[in-house]
Amino acid sequence: MTASSIWSARRAESFRADAITDDGQIIPLLSVAGGSMDWNVFRQVRGGGQITVVAPPDINWLTAKIRVSYDYLAGDVSGSQVLGTFLVSSIDWDTGTEGATAAMTLLDLTTMLVEDATPKTVNYPAGTVVTDAVVEQIAAVTNEPTALTHSEAVLNSGMVWPPGTPRIKIINELLGAINYFSLWADENGLFRAEPYVLPHKRPVAWVFAENEASVISADTATELDLYEVYNRIICIASSHESTLVGVATDEDPDSPYSYQARGRWRSNVENGVDATDQATINAIAERKLAEARQVVHRKKIQHLYVPLRLYENVRLDDGSVMALVEQTIQLQPGALVNSTLRRVERI
Repeated sequence: MTASSIWSARRAESFRADAITDDGQIIPLLSVAGGSMDWNVFRQVRGGGQITVVAPPDINWLTAKIRVSYDYLAGDVSGSQVLGTFLVSSIDWDTGTEGATAAMTLLDLTTMLVEDATPKTVNYPAGTVVTDAVVEQIAAVTNEPTALTHSEAVLNSGMVWPPGTPRIKIINELLGAINYFSLWADENGLFRAEPYVLPHKRPVAWVFAENEASVISADTATELDLYEVYNRIICIASSHESTLVGVATDEDPDSPYSYQARGRWRSNVENGVDATDQATINAIAERKLAEARQVVHRKKIQHLYVPLRLYENVRLDDGSVMALVEQTIQLQPGALVNSTLRRVERI
């Protein structure tokens, strides 16, 4: 049975949670009694949720992490998929007559970078290798492992942050200067950052076809917002040495939002953009134009669990390609996954 056929097949499923102590010890938890996990590209901390576990162990939950996994049996093939690794932000204990349970609120590991702020001015001069600076900022907070895609790109001009600036703000503004995705923590708890890829250039990770092997519900909902769409983005990056201007326009005659279709420009100007060079600010402008066009068309679907990450593309039965931007998984066997998709536009 291939990987794709496993996720299209009838399967028995269950959810499991392990506690990971600060010294790396993995403690299997007795059982998961309920909860939900959710992820959203529009949040600074993308992942989180709630989980109720039975007979939780007596460990230091202030430093422990929870790893939640999806276990499956499809025919004679069994396996497990890690859903996420989380910090425990709060616990509600219940010592009932049928045994102790703990309802935990979970947040992904980028929470550490949101909650910590620099106690002094951070100053990276022109010529600083950006990804090295990002690793340095992460290491100032935690020794959790990283999996950043290294870049040789250097700052075109210096970047400065005052005392009290959250680490995540420093990191994401550095990444924005080289047109990277914002920092995120993957399902295994690794901090990751990669070069931004325009939606239409990303591969299709899954096809939701309505056939005998379908894993998608027939009930979907579509949202359209036709007004808040720009057809020209102007990004301006100024420094003592030079000014960089990146412009991206929608002049596709087949696009309902283009200059040709509307008969006028609807421009959005962004000043103070950080960019390392002209190619980067051009790419940033294209990225913002692509993102502006996607917000007009969202689709909400329900489906059986399929291993997808945020920003990955899926193809629907009508041939449309859409990017995953939100997802909620109920920790109950047989429950459908709720996903919000955003249409991929070609610019």
